[in-house]
Amino acid sequence: MSAKVGAGTHDKLKDTIGPVHDEIGKLSIEMERIRSERAILQAIAISEVDQMGLSKDAVGNLAAACW
Repeated sequence: MSAKVGAGTHDKLKDTIGPVHDEIGKLSIEMERIRSERAILQAIAISEVDQMGLSKDAVGNLAAACW
């Protein structure tokens, strides 16, 4: 079996895979945005719980449970 791919086949594959590749890139960016937002919300929540006067261990356990 030859490793060479004809130009027409290559173009068809490129046309098919290109949009999928682009969509994966967009989804990766969106996932990173969501992770950042989650980290911010977690920090806010931990800060609020910490201000309630709970022990550092309790706050740490809550932080671990968030992940």
